Amino acid sequence: MTGGAQPNWRKHMQMGRFGKIRILGFSWPEADLLELLEQLHPHVPTREYGDGAETFEDYILPQHAVTYEDYYASDLLVQVRRALSIYQKQVAELSDARPLEPAITLANQVLNLNTVSYRGMRDTFVYWSERRNRLIQIDAKVRRAIFEKGQRELGYRFHFEDYHFADHQNADLPFANPNPPKKGELPSDMIWSRKYPWRAHSRSLYFHLHHEIFEPNTKLWHALLILWRYDEFNRTLEEMVGVNREKRPSPDYLKWQLLNVAESCFEIGQSYDALQKKTYEHQAISYREEKAARSTASGRKSTDLKARRIESLMCAIERHGDLYPRVSEQRIVDQAFDMVVQENPKLWAQGKGQKEAYLSEYIRSVEPYKSRYYRIFGKSA
Repeated sequence: MTGGAQPNWRKHMQMGRFGKIRILGFSWPEADLLELLEQLHPHVPTREYGDGAETFEDYILPQHAVTYEDYYASDLLVQVRRALSIYQKQVAELSDARPLEPAITLANQVLNLNTVSYRGMRDTFVYWSERRNRLIQIDAKVRRAIFEKGQRELGYRFHFEDYHFADHQNADLPFANPNPPKKGELPSDMIWSRKYPWRAHSRSLYFHLHHEIFEPNTKLWHALLILWRYDEFNRTLEEMVGVNREKRPSPDYLKWQLLNVAESCFEIGQSYDALQKKTYEHQAISYREEKAARSTASGRKSTDLKARRIESLMCAIERHGDLYPRVSEQRIVDQAFDMVVQENPKLWAQGKGQKEAYLSEYIRSVEPYKSRYYRIFGKSA
C-alpha cells in the first residue's frame, strides 16, 4: 500500500457517502483510522447477537443491514476494525512466529503500562498504592526474605503464599501462633503486617487473579489470564513430553492433558481478542473524550469572555450614569459601548454585534446587572 489515508475521506463522511471511502490501497495512519472509527459509530445500527449467556450487542454486520446507507456504513466499520487489528498484531513472518507469542507480548505490554515487570504468576508481587495511585511492585526475593525473618521473630508461620515448604528456612516453625492473642487484641502477625502497607497488601499476581482483587474483564485482568493460562499450557506440555517418563502414557491421560492444552489456548485466544478490541476501542474513546474536553474548554472560554464583556459594558454605563437624564439612556449606552471597545479591542474582537442581545438578555433582565442598570435609569427606562 502506498500513500496516506484516502484524500477527501472526511468530506465523504460529512456527506454520508460511506461507500466512497476505501481502506485497501491506502496506508492509513492509525490516528486517521481512529478518527474514522469514532465518526462511524453514530451511523451504524446495533443489534443483539448470539443466544443465552453469550448474548451480546454489537454493531450490525453488512449482511444484516436494511438500507444501503446502513450496509455501506457497516462495511466500512468492518474494514476499519480489520485495519486497526493489523496495527495491534505486528507479528513476524508466519514461518517464524510462535502461535501464542502475539498474545503473550500484548499481555506483557499491558502489565508494563501498569508499571509491572512480569516475573511469573507466583513470583510477581504487587500492591495498590493510594498515595501514588498505581500498582507498586515488590522484588520477590526481598519480600520473601523479610517475611521469613518476620516469621522467625514471631515464632510461627503466617504467610500462606509460600509454596516451597520443603526447603523453607522456617520449616521447623509451627503453622499457627502457639500463644494466641488475648480477647480484644490483634494477632501479632497482623500487627507486624500493618506496620507497612506493602506488608499488608502485597500479593502475587496469581493471588490477585484467583481472588478477583483485580476487576474482571478489564485490560489488566485479561492480561493476567493470558499469562496464567500460558503457564498452564507450558506446564501441561512438559508433563506430556517428560524426558524421564519410563512408561507410555495411557490414552485417557493424553486426552485429559490435550483437553487442558485446548482449554488454555481457547482462553488465551478469548482474552487476546478482548485485549485487541479494548485497545483500539479505548483509543477511540480517548479520542472522543479529548475532543469533548477541547470543546468544553472552548465553550468555557467563550462563556468567560462573554461574562467579561457584559461586566465591562455594565461598568462603563455606571461611569456615564451621572449624565442621565440630561443625556438619553440610548446615548449613554452607545457611548459606554464605544468606550469599552476602544479600551479593550481584543476582548471585543468577538461579540461586538451582540450589543443589543447583551443589553436585553442580561443587563436589563438578569441579576445582578438588572438592579444596577435600573438604579441609574429608573423603572421608566
